[in-house]
Amino acid sequence: MRLQDKVAIVTGAGSGIGQAIALRFAAEGADLVVPDLRLPAAEETAARVRALGRRALALQVDVAQSRDVKRMVDATIEQFGRVDILVNNAGIRLVAPLTEVSDEDWNRVIATNLTGVFYGIREVVPHMRRQGRGKIISMASITGVSPFLNRIAYCVSKGGVITMTKTAALELAGTGICVNAIAPGFVATPLTAGYDADPRMATAVRTSSPHGRWGQPAEVAAAALYLASEEADWVNGITLFIDGGYTAGKLF
Repeated sequence: MRLQDKVAIVTGAGSGIGQAIALRFAAEGADLVVPDLRLPAAEETAARVRALGRRALALQVDVAQSRDVKRMVDATIEQFGRVDILVNNAGIRLVAPLTEVSDEDWNRVIATNLTGVFYGIREVVPHMRRQGRGKIISMASITGVSPFLNRIAYCVSKGGVITMTKTAALELAGTGICVNAIAPGFVATPLTAGYDADPRMATAVRTSSPHGRWGQPAEVAAAALYLASEEADWVNGITLFIDGGYTAGKLF
């Protein structure tokens, strides 16, 4: 049990990568707080965590709202007395040419994917400081270093997560708090389900990776488990790319 009796918050845990991380953490002995914008989805994940023999708290949280993030962390401390791990996983994407991105669209993507990560880090750090240790893991993306067309807000937000991770790691060095990020490639989740509906897009995704296939949420969860565990106590400020070799370059 690599996370025995640890307390972890995994935002966006109602489905996809967030749910896979929450369940993997529970299987390794952690108690979970599973916030999601959709409360029924959070409750489903919480039920699956309890079925693994661990405690779980489901919350409806919009990470773009600082008051929601504060409430989430306050509820964690009230329920469990501590917070050992924060996974900033909640995120949204927008596909549109930059000239068609409205103010509202831009602000919502940046607020959710980037500012929400800042809110989470800001709220847990005082508790982790008092404990003398903690693990913060934020979800970036390959698009943070290798942008795609028609996704300017999403790519900028994920590039910002990579920079925020480095900055926070430097500021918190020596406190026992490690801050890292994960940058997934093409992973089969509800967020990417539409890609397979377009045969050209589906083919492009498969051929863009040297491994020639989609990643699975469980593979990203395995990386999160490593960064959350004591095995990664000397790992700080990195972005771990889980992308089937996409960012290594093209085969030909």
